[in-house]
Amino acid sequence: MADGCDLAVRLGDPASGTFVARKLVETRIIAVASPSYIAANGKPEHPIELSIHVHRFL
Repeated sequence: MADGCDLAVRLGDPASGTFVARKLVETRIIAVASPSYIAANGKPEHPIELSIHVHRFL
């Protein structure tokens, strides 16, 4: 709230605190990649390997 925002959207369980949280929708997350990305970087075989791919862009 330090930034003065009135609304935040997040995925996952709400953090504990004094904020009011309301579920807006049910959704699922699907990880996708182009064939060229897989060819250049390999295909993750386990969800834990996704963090390696995410850190390449940070």
